[in-house]
Amino acid sequence: MFPYSEEKISLYTAKICPFAHRVVLALEESNLPYEAIEIDLYNKPEWYHEVNPAMKVPAMRLPSGEIMVESLLIVDYISKQYPKFNLIPPTPFDQYKASILAGFYESNLITPAYKLLATTSNRSETNDIYADTIEKLQEFNDKLVSNNPIGPFIFGDHFTTADIAIIPFAERIDLVCKMLGLKFNDIPGLERYYAWKDACFKRPAYSSTVASYEELSVGYRKYIK
Repeated sequence: MFPYSEEKISLYTAKICPFAHRVVLALEESNLPYEAIEIDLYNKPEWYHEVNPAMKVPAMRLPSGEIMVESLLIVDYISKQYPKFNLIPPTPFDQYKASILAGFYESNLITPAYKLLATTSNRSETNDIYADTIEKLQEFNDKLVSNNPIGPFIFGDHFTTADIAIIPFAERIDLVCKMLGLKFNDIPGLERYYAWKDACFKRPAYSSTVASYEELSVGYRKYIK
């Protein structure tokens, strides 16, 4: 049998996992009581197969016994189940745009971050991937400006699931650049991106739950080649 709380939401998580951090942010922003059950990603307990046969985090167990997986689906559930916390983007079209932005970020910026760590023995390849990453970030910056030029969040002063879907991965890009000695601040064409990122980082729900640089770097060193 696996551990769970009978009275609160049980969140099976890993502090270094950006997908799990999405759900943590949604729970914290919604002021929902939950019990975090940390899963060692490099030595997962056998009982976790009962929670999620795919053996991935996050997974969330409701007090009624239902178990949910897939971070964005869980975040969407939380935002709709507890609408008074206003995490849902303002209009249906905004919700559509949020999905497009998250898809762009995932497709163009998450994989390159891991590739950077895998090219440390080839500086030329590292520089090429880094240049492409900055170009994609500038493209993302332009999308933020087009969507809402003032911000600070994706939909103005309203922090939503759109921000939750992306911000944990922005932290990882900063981490990778710092680990490799690559510049990630004061780059032209990223002004709106920086303002968005800084505003998200200052949210109490974020600053109180994000893993430290030391915690993250230990987990990410396994990708270095």
